[in-house]
Amino acid sequence: MGKNSPGRKQPKKATSPIGWIVAAVVVVVGLLIGVSYFSNQSKTPSGTAGSVPAPTGSVPAPAGPVKTDAELGAKGSVKGPDSAKVKLVEYGDFQCPSCGVAHMKQEPLLEPLITSGQVQFTFKHFIVVDANVGGSESQWAAEAAECAGDQGKFWAMHDYLYEHQNGEGKGNFVLSRLKQFGATLGLEPVAFNKCLDSHTYSSRVKQQSKEAENLRLEGTPSFLVNGKLVKDGDFVKAVKEAVK
Repeated sequence: MGKNSPGRKQPKKATSPIGWIVAAVVVVVGLLIGVSYFSNQSKTPSGTAGSVPAPTGSVPAPAGPVKTDAELGAKGSVKGPDSAKVKLVEYGDFQCPSCGVAHMKQEPLLEPLITSGQVQFTFKHFIVVDANVGGSESQWAAEAAECAGDQGKFWAMHDYLYEHQNGEGKGNFVLSRLKQFGATLGLEPVAFNKCLDSHTYSSRVKQQSKEAENLRLEGTPSFLVNGKLVKDGDFVKAVKEAVK
């Protein structure tokens, strides 16, 4: 996870018999409350954050020119050549503050190594914030990046999401807001919005999160250099040492 910055960990699972009993009681109570609620309330429209409204007003313009994946030497979520000596993989969550710090402060230090062909950087989704704060904004944001990738702008959306974080579960990454992000990045709206509404990439995002769980990653961001987990969080140092 990002050095000197608290990451986002997966919720711990109960393992003791008492824990299972408590969990069962909670589930039963939750079901009763849910039945009571839905019998008296209309359903929340798909793609909203429940009682949390999306921020109002126009979305910020990109900080600089919006580059396509091809212009960045990328193919989808992979930036850099297959022939690179060093393979860097990040498992991240777009709502995770530490992931945002890593993107803004540390990853730019590796750009020269990526553009020179020495490092290949792959981004994968690991959805952890939704389980901690409720809602599905991390999942939807991940799907938005994949949908943007259909139009050759995975990394443009990836960067924009991290650079415009606004709290966790606060409505900033609900579907209506993500559609505004797409328009700001110059994505063709009909195709992008359809991709979001149909959750075209839901399975891919969930599969990558499951992959992270199988690797026993504890939270985000998590970095692997040539398949080895960077345990102290200083992935920049690990990459530079591997390049030597």
